[in-house]
Amino acid sequence: MFHLTKNYKRLDFGKIDLFILNKYNNGTQVRRQAVGICVQRIRSKIQRLKPFDALGFNLPELPEPQEYELNKEEVDKMDKELIEKYPSAE
Repeated sequence: MFHLTKNYKRLDFGKIDLFILNKYNNGTQVRRQAVGICVQRIRSKIQRLKPFDALGFNLPELPEPQEYELNKEEVDKMDKELIEKYPSAE
């Protein structure tokens, strides 16, 4: 699970990555990048486990990420919900 704060720090797997917001038009692209990074990490963990698949671990295939555009109102609503849920991370 990850959380984007007002300063767009991404907290994920115990690591903190900073996104510089002024490089982007709005928070949507930052969120898409953060989700992409999470999916890549999950995929790499599954790939590392693939050699053990023959032992009977039926590892699932991840679906390809789908593009989804958010409008400004949806982004603002998500920001408010996250800030309410994680007030100490602001």
